[in-house]
Amino acid sequence: MSQHADRTDVTPAEPVETPAERTHRFLELGAALVVGLAATATAFAAYESGSLGGDAIAGYSEANNLTS
Repeated sequence: MSQHADRTDVTPAEPVETPAERTHRFLELGAALVVGLAATATAFAAYESGSLGGDAIAGYSEANNLTS
């Protein structure tokens, strides 16, 4: 009978990450950061437009009328 047949404390070697997998992981992280920044910028823009009360649209219309 083998002494090593019942060993449960042996952990398998961790898989080696290939360069393509590493690049993919960093691209996913970058994409998540870009999406997060875009969501934050969108929320901030919505907050600012709400606090201005639509004055930006009125100003745009007035400027458009002056240049036409």
